[in-house]
Amino acid sequence: MIHHVVAKGINEDVIILLHGTGGNENDLLTLSNYIAKDATKIGIRGRILESGMPRYFKRLSPGVFDIENLIEETHWLKQTIDTLLDQYELKNKHLHVLGYSNGANIASSLNFYYPELFKTSLLFHPMMPFETFDYPSLKHQNIFIAAGKNDPIVPHEQTIELATIYQKYGAHVDVFWSYSGHQITQASILEAHQFFQKINPST
Repeated sequence: MIHHVVAKGINEDVIILLHGTGGNENDLLTLSNYIAKDATKIGIRGRILESGMPRYFKRLSPGVFDIENLIEETHWLKQTIDTLLDQYELKNKHLHVLGYSNGANIASSLNFYYPELFKTSLLFHPMMPFETFDYPSLKHQNIFIAAGKNDPIVPHEQTIELATIYQKYGAHVDVFWSYSGHQITQASILEAHQFFQKINPST
């Protein structure tokens, strides 16, 4: 069973919502309305459980990912997105992604494996998904990264490394730093909204 929620919008944009550890498909609906109120939203729950908490892939310890499972779940998530786009007749829309923490991490994995899938990626507190990867051209991607200077989970170096990888392979990247920890702030939501409107001015 695919645990998901769909909130139909009124324009050509569809935003895939990917929650953080312990979240669910509804977590980012309200937040995403502040960023792109007229877009269709699809929230998808991760199918991995860690101590009863939904995630998108397994980890061996905090900050150490099970890479084999990450790859497997990345392809499952791509198939799930395709299935839901077909089910709700959204196949020809403009596709974007909004991910937080664990959801932002698998969003980057999707970007690397399927570089033309998303037009815009809004990544809140992401980490590097892979230590090494045969990166494709990412020139079709527009990446917003929200990071916290006091984030106890994501080291500054990882944020900078991730942004550098996206830029190196051609993506348009904006990084917004707040003085927060690992939580999503009002300031980062506003910056994400402005970035999304800049990339998608008709929305």
